[in-house]
Amino acid sequence: MAPGCQSDSSTLPPAGGHDAPLLHATMAMGTRFEIALPRWQASHARLQSVAEIVMDDIRHWHEVLSAFAPDSWLNHLHRAAAGRAGPVRADRAVFDLLARCEAAQVASGGCFDIAVGHLM
Repeated sequence: MAPGCQSDSSTLPPAGGHDAPLLHATMAMGTRFEIALPRWQASHARLQSVAEIVMDDIRHWHEVLSAFAPDSWLNHLHRAAAGRAGPVRADRAVFDLLARCEAAQVASGGCFDIAVGHLM
């Protein structure tokens, strides 16, 4: 697990009996991520598998985008771009993520802004 990425992704106790959703949660990028999966849609084992895939993906992006992990891609970008006037190469997954963020910013009229961190 990445530094600064705390996980409590074990199954949380059901709040409302057998029909309550299967809940998983993790902390990443300074945010609590939760997933609630309806138990009636699949077996418990399948839901556990899906929840772990989602949590692993969240932890992966935390490792890539963390400003606090010295070996993250984001910090590599900062080091590579320091004192440089030209572009820095991003891998396809990061490029696609940034392109989707830009599209969301345009579609939301600026309400979504990936660069909001400087305001916090």
